[in-house]
Amino acid sequence: MATVTVLETVSRVYDAKNNSNPSTASTAWVAIPGLCFTIQDIPQDRNIRFDLSAQVGKAEAGMVQVALFRDGNLLEVGQAVYINLAGDLAPLACSWVDAAHGGGDHTYAVYWKVWSGTGWLGRRGDNQYVTNVPSYLIATEYAQ
Repeated sequence: MATVTVLETVSRVYDAKNNSNPSTASTAWVAIPGLCFTIQDIPQDRNIRFDLSAQVGKAEAGMVQVALFRDGNLLEVGQAVYINLAGDLAPLACSWVDAAHGGGDHTYAVYWKVWSGTGWLGRRGDNQYVTNVPSYLIATEYAQ
C-alpha cells in the first residue's frame, strides 16, 4: 500500500470570474476582463498556484493562447488551443505556480491573444447555442 505525505498547507484562496463573453483580435497579449486580482502580504516562503478554467471559440479556424502576468509582466505562457471550424468551442485549462514572487503585494492577471481573426471567451465564435459560460481563475497560497 502506498503512503501519501501531505507537504502543503493552504493558507488563502482567491478567485476571479468572467462571464461577459469578451473577444479579442489582438496578436499581442491583452488582459482578459475580470480575470485578475491583487494578493496582499504574501510571505516569501509561500507559493501561489493558479488554476484557469475556461472555454474559447472563434469565428474562423485559428489559435488562442493564454498567459499569466504578475504586476503587468509576463510570468509564464500557458495553454494554446486550435479551433478547427467556425463556431467550434475548445476547453482551456491551465495551471501555473509562482514560487519566485519575492513576497509582498502582487497583482496577477490572465492575458490572451490570437494568431489571426477573433477569439471569444465563454461562447462559440458564431454566437449560437453556447454563450455566457463563465471562466474562473482560482489562486491558492500554500507553504511547502
